[in-house]
Amino acid sequence: MIKLPSHVESRIADPLSILDSDEALVPYWDFLTALLEPIILDNQSSDAQDRVNKFTDAVETIYYSLTGRGSQDLSLLLESVSTNQLAQLIDPMIRASLDMKELFPDGSLGSLQVLPEPQSPETFLSKVTLSDSQLTCLICHMFLGTFPKPPWMTWDGPNLKTWFADDGKGDRNIKIAYIRVLISYLEASLLSKPTPCPGENVSGVSSVEFSLFDAKYSYQGDGSTSLDPEASLHVWMASASLPLIPLEIFLLEEEDDNHETCFSSRPNDVPNQQREEICQLVSANKDIGFGPAGTQEERVFGACPALLPAVLLTQTLSATQSLLISGDTEIYGHFTGHLRSARLRQLYSPSERILQGRTGRSYLFIDALEMDEDKHGKDAEAANILREMHKLMSGFSALALRSKANGHRSIVVVPPWGCGTFGGDFRVKLLLIWMAATVCGIGELRCAVKEGWWVGLDPSWRLLIDRIRGKERDSGAWDVKRVWKLVFSLEAGVHTRESVDWLNR
Repeated sequence: MIKLPSHVESRIADPLSILDSDEALVPYWDFLTALLEPIILDNQSSDAQDRVNKFTDAVETIYYSLTGRGSQDLSLLLESVSTNQLAQLIDPMIRASLDMKELFPDGSLGSLQVLPEPQSPETFLSKVTLSDSQLTCLICHMFLGTFPKPPWMTWDGPNLKTWFADDGKGDRNIKIAYIRVLISYLEASLLSKPTPCPGENVSGVSSVEFSLFDAKYSYQGDGSTSLDPEASLHVWMASASLPLIPLEIFLLEEEDDNHETCFSSRPNDVPNQQREEICQLVSANKDIGFGPAGTQEERVFGACPALLPAVLLTQTLSATQSLLISGDTEIYGHFTGHLRSARLRQLYSPSERILQGRTGRSYLFIDALEMDEDKHGKDAEAANILREMHKLMSGFSALALRSKANGHRSIVVVPPWGCGTFGGDFRVKLLLIWMAATVCGIGELRCAVKEGWWVGLDPSWRLLIDRIRGKERDSGAWDVKRVWKLVFSLEAGVHTRESVDWLNR
């Protein structure tokens, strides 16, 4: 549980005497109210620049009082947004922030924790559901910088100052892009939607669900099999005769987080017109979060601001845990490229945001092993294979449970998960993803990769993928146990091995 600034026990230093108190620590909510409410009153008679100055002074006061350090760098924020545009948002942001007492009556925010001894599939999941207004309230507080850093957090969060500062960290242009998307979200949430009612809950309103799943208690999506945590995954997989699910390969000109074809549902291709649920696999860090660069995880948070409060809810993921975010998500920005080539291609208008594939998408955050130093080139070692399988099965099980409950068919869009900066070998990773998705009850995989990168992989390996899919003449689709035995027959050091050997086994 996280104590919010509105919690009766939350305290903050008051070195600038906002409350004119002799106490070393003052009630946090009284401090915020005394600091922010006058800005709303003064804004009635001040011009745009004056309103922005008072607002930024307040943000810097919060930062100094919370951290004891100098003023906060807001230069990129002020460069990215016009004075009038920011001034228009100040009052609504403050009002949304001060709604916290009504939206969170007990002053706390539940954290995601899986019960140690689950007795049924539902208890494998720990869930927190937040309404649209609750999400906006929390994001406004992240904008203001009111949250102390949680003890588990190893990066520069949970507030948004990492985007706002022109401090040489990360990519300056991508941070400006994230700010533009954030402002678009705030304009839509604060200037176009009604004020929440006191005591608003998630019933009957838009909401987003955050779910943590632990694969120590892995569950098969069709409900037929629960894996005994003491059982050998290797033995179980080696006897799994399930045919592999469909895998479609999408070759893109560049990395694209919102490629129209990849993320579209095609009900005419599905028996009985079963509704499809599109999920994006995110190559995450174990400490999930946004940031100042252009990794896939950072771009996903940047494009869909409703995901941002996940960093308040999710502690460091263990080796068997994953995070699923689903519900009324809405994508505000279209990012392409990766790392230094990442850029905002388009800000979506309200009519564009509601198009198929841009709203209601699920996100599955799974961290892969970092295959650097002593692990480099050892993707096919047994210990590494088993670790990645437990990870993947944790995430796919969570998604399969949700899809089954809703009567949907789940489709997962897969990037080069665990590769790039994580140093993994996608030739091994894709096979593991494919098997894990199959045994957990996922309906279909769509592998979305840059064409130049895909073509650079071994031609013989790509031929193998076609054979496994049953695309080659006189070959049928493989089952899980056959691919599992193939993977375990590989020697360590796949990077240096002639991949034609794969085809001769």
